[in-house]
Amino acid sequence: MRTHHVISAALLLIAGAWNTEAFAQKHLDALIKKCESMDNVTVEVVNQKDRNTRAPRQRVLTVSFSKKEMPKLLEQFVEAFKKDEEDAYQVNSTKFKGKSYTSFCRFASDNSDITYTLFDPENNVRHGSGLKRQHMQRALRRLEQQGVIDKSELSDEITITRVEHFNRRH
Repeated sequence: MRTHHVISAALLLIAGAWNTEAFAQKHLDALIKKCESMDNVTVEVVNQKDRNTRAPRQRVLTVSFSKKEMPKLLEQFVEAFKKDEEDAYQVNSTKFKGKSYTSFCRFASDNSDITYTLFDPENNVRHGSGLKRQHMQRALRRLEQQGVIDKSELSDEITITRVEHFNRRH
């Protein structure tokens, strides 16, 4: 009888650990799902597969919207990042005008690593090292010089990116 209790307790612990990983980013996932059916929100999905096996390697989902048109949605994403950061194993925050923003979270699951990035160019909330930011700023300057983009239009565009790397653990 004692063995039965030990096995039951072990199974509950394993199930609990699995459950935490599976729903670690539940607030962010729910908000992304909500965005898929919203007007004035662009959702782009890019799936990459292994060339030989056709097994999924990476899935990138990008949500973009205007902060001026949808200020409440940005607030909801900031709140979702805050709620889910406790379950992330890597969190990057940016402090701007006395307020702290979580701009990057990385979560682990059984078969993938999932990262979320918030990019708000107007408030300087972004993920990445100084070097990554320099490369991004240089690329934006080149695109603006070539007439491909107008950087003044970008300051209103909020971008949330969800990247899932399959079969990787860091």
